[in-house]
Amino acid sequence: MIVAGVHGNEIPPQVAAVRLSEQLLSMDIRGTVHVIPFAAPWATMKNSRWFTGHDLNRSASIRGSVTNSIFRRACEMGVDALADFHSTAPGSKPGVEGVFCSEEPEHESMEIARYITSRTSSKLLCYERASSHYRGPLRMNAILLAFPL
Repeated sequence: MIVAGVHGNEIPPQVAAVRLSEQLLSMDIRGTVHVIPFAAPWATMKNSRWFTGHDLNRSASIRGSVTNSIFRRACEMGVDALADFHSTAPGSKPGVEGVFCSEEPEHESMEIARYITSRTSSKLLCYERASSHYRGPLRMNAILLAFPL
């Protein structure tokens, strides 16, 4: 499952998800790829990080939030992998926000982040354990489901 638009003011991943879904139509794929290019269309229309008073990247553990609904549906459908794409927003400092990862419980997260930062100017922001600093991101809920702490 590919998710973009958790933050409506992060347009590049939303455009990339639409383009990717168009390309997937012509590919021979075994299995199913679910693409959600606009997690919160209202937030995208308003160019806002917020939706109904919530930062959706901090509310996946709140029952009834948009990201919680996406997470629950992915679980119900037996989704094998979930990727939640973000970008910097207008006026932010690209590379300063960095690439987030955790060493545990999924070590591969750190390896992927190291690969990305070795080829970009982004800063590696690695936590020892998933959810050690905050809870609520969609990707964190997916990691914690696969690898309970």
